[in-house]
Amino acid sequence: VPGSAFVNEGQASASATPPLMLHFNTWAPEGGAVVTLESANPEHLSVPATVTLPAGAMAVEVLVTGLVGDDEPETIIATYNGTSVIAEVVVVAPDAVALPIAIDPATVKSSVDMATTVTIYIDIPGRSGGSEISLLAEPAGILTAPAIVVVPENDFSVTFEVNGLVAGSGTLTATTEAGELVAPFEVLEVPLLGLVISEIFYNPPGADSGKEWVEIFNGTPASVDLSGYSLGNAGTSYTTSVVQLAGELAPGQCFVVGGPTPGAESADALYDQVFDFEPDFQNSGDKADGVALFDVPAASITGGSIPIDAVIYGGSNANSLLDETGEVNEPDIGKASTGSSAERTPAGWLSQPEPSPNNCAHLWE
Repeated sequence: VPGSAFVNEGQASASATPPLMLHFNTWAPEGGAVVTLESANPEHLSVPATVTLPAGAMAVEVLVTGLVGDDEPETIIATYNGTSVIAEVVVVAPDAVALPIAIDPATVKSSVDMATTVTIYIDIPGRSGGSEISLLAEPAGILTAPAIVVVPENDFSVTFEVNGLVAGSGTLTATTEAGELVAPFEVLEVPLLGLVISEIFYNPPGADSGKEWVEIFNGTPASVDLSGYSLGNAGTSYTTSVVQLAGELAPGQCFVVGGPTPGAESADALYDQVFDFEPDFQNSGDKADGVALFDVPAASITGGSIPIDAVIYGGSNANSLLDETGEVNEPDIGKASTGSSAERTPAGWLSQPEPSPNNCAHLWE
């Protein structure tokens, strides 16, 4: 929401949008606190001479009268016991037209056959009956958007959905009579899987230390701040070893955590986040082991934490490891042979004798 408050020309002793509140840093004394008010331009904006903060209160609303509309804000000065603060109020003319000033996200990213939420902000409150904004996605045939969206009266934004049709990029233009706002868009041809584990390499040739890794895929239309996520490695529970993730993961991209040892024995992985798992992953056997992705910090993972994604591998799930359903289910895949990875594919988890770190195409090819 813009920094100024707003009042319509012709409104008398009215609440501004948003309400103009005068705050104290302590409670008003007995009998209340009388604050002096002054408008720097009383011909355009009028305020009462004083406003009284009731005893025991810490805030009071200041009502204003809009006299002459102007694009520039008018200043109000409030003074109490020699201390002054200022506020700005824009008087909106009857014929004023809202201008689109911001779009969230700044780059609209979607995927094929996916609906993505977009919000457009305007510079003044929605006018009487709402403020119409025309939308145009170009070139045609890549992204669909409503032809018109309406910011409700006295609101500063409208939220709507766009849909990806085919992979490609272009611009989304929001237009009113006051001007236009142009934002780039991109439609990705990637599976809409959410943030998931896409491949794990837990049984390299020779000693495991420093060669294991986990690949994570961002199957969402937005970048993900990984600092709010973590990995857990199970033996008996996902607390056997934990990793606090870090970094930014763009939509449709892979992120490899592990190492730090490079080379053929680590399947030539390029590490986005270097982390030497300690203890190393279990290579599994009759009892299944697993790796899980959590949407909480590593320090918050407990034996009962439910992951947002997990791969359980090996024999029977005798350790009762939870998967993303919150239930104890059978393993996703058996034990991977030495030098092979466990890889997510459209057909499910498969053993991959030629691991492909940093390349998530196996998710949809």
